[in-house]
Amino acid sequence: MTLTLCIGTAFSSFSATAFADTAGAEDELAMAGVASIMQTGSVSEIDLANEVPLASAAKLADLAVRLGDPKAVAAAAVTAQAETEPPVIEAMLKRLEADENSLYNNLAISKVESYVNIRSKASAEGKVLGKIYNNAAATILDTVEAEDGTWYKIKSGSVEGYIKAQYFVTGKEAETLALEVGYVSATIRTESLRLRKSPDLGSATITVLSRDEKYTVEECGPEFSKIIIDNDIEGYVHNDYIEISVDYEEAISIEEEQAKLAEEARRKAQAEEAARKLAEQESIAASKAAAKTTKAKETTKAKETTKAKETTKAKETTKATTKAAETQGPGKNHSSAKRDAIVAEAMKYYGKLKYVLGGDSLETGTDCSGFVQQIYMKFGINLPRVSDRQGYCGKEVSASDMRPGDLVYYGGHIAIYIGDGEVIHCSSPKANPNTRISTWNYRSVISIRNVIGD
Repeated sequence: MTLTLCIGTAFSSFSATAFADTAGAEDELAMAGVASIMQTGSVSEIDLANEVPLASAAKLADLAVRLGDPKAVAAAAVTAQAETEPPVIEAMLKRLEADENSLYNNLAISKVESYVNIRSKASAEGKVLGKIYNNAAATILDTVEAEDGTWYKIKSGSVEGYIKAQYFVTGKEAETLALEVGYVSATIRTESLRLRKSPDLGSATITVLSRDEKYTVEECGPEFSKIIIDNDIEGYVHNDYIEISVDYEEAISIEEEQAKLAEEARRKAQAEEAARKLAEQESIAASKAAAKTTKAKETTKAKETTKAKETTKAKETTKATTKAAETQGPGKNHSSAKRDAIVAEAMKYYGKLKYVLGGDSLETGTDCSGFVQQIYMKFGINLPRVSDRQGYCGKEVSASDMRPGDLVYYGGHIAIYIGDGEVIHCSSPKANPNTRISTWNYRSVISIRNVIGD
């Protein structure tokens, strides 16, 4: 579930009846007379029409119906006698409109141990259409009273069906929880955008951001928004060049779950196949090296008996060996197999591995450099533990010469290039997902490193 917002609307909501606390100074005298009216009870639409101008009377009548609160309407009527478009009425109407059009209307957030099934009807006998996990968002379409309690008809993601109401929080509780579990992000809508040190166009540039990339938002201001990139830098971007959205976890259908599991199995199989090919090539290379060494020893021994004859034979052997090495040896093909295997292994963790600061476990979580170190270690490449040292390992290469398996170092953060202009990296605990794919230059690049050695 994604909500695209106008800047400033994501983090506020309004109560239709709580207007008195923000009334202007000009309303204070009018509000002072509210107590006497509220003591005497309600005011009818006829009374309102007789005492206030027509336009205001119509608005007050509308408020009476929509709010169902005659005393609140009576309070507004005091000010309505003073001017045609009283600020209090306008404030009430604006607040009511904001509440009716709230982003959180009909929003429900799941609160379950693991997941709960979505069914085809409001009954435990209904067919299972999908699952919704904890802290996922849904829109309530209807409320159904059944023999075993209240059910909601909900829509979440591509799934529409029924879940018992007890598994959701709604209203203000859901609104509060939504701000905690939602992923607020800014998508860049210009070719490149400067991340600034402070909310000022004259402020220093920290880094440059790429078009269509999403970055985590920490604060929304009227002119600038504060964003965090990975887990190492934060700064401000101008609101004119971004689009703010709130993403929530959603339900998953049975078909989508099967497709997700199949994709994970495909990535795992691809990594296993790439590793098998690499091992096979390394075995062939080792066998050839051993054969060459054995042949050299035999040649040396033969030289001791028939030097002239064996010298000629050795030259022919050397020529044949050289030709074979050029076509089948370790060279470019061998290094390509290793690069393919490294990328395939890293891709197994896309969308699955959690960000843990200081972590170095591919099971329980890593940070950016822990991820890089553990992936390369599987292929016999030992790297330092921190990104600021990894970013200077191996040989520097240009962007035009970059190949899958190279490291892209951003200063304080590091990623693995996977080809097609993209990197995979363990970004931050606030990113969705933590281990994600980004454009290779989604932030300013410090260095590109070949640590494979080919």
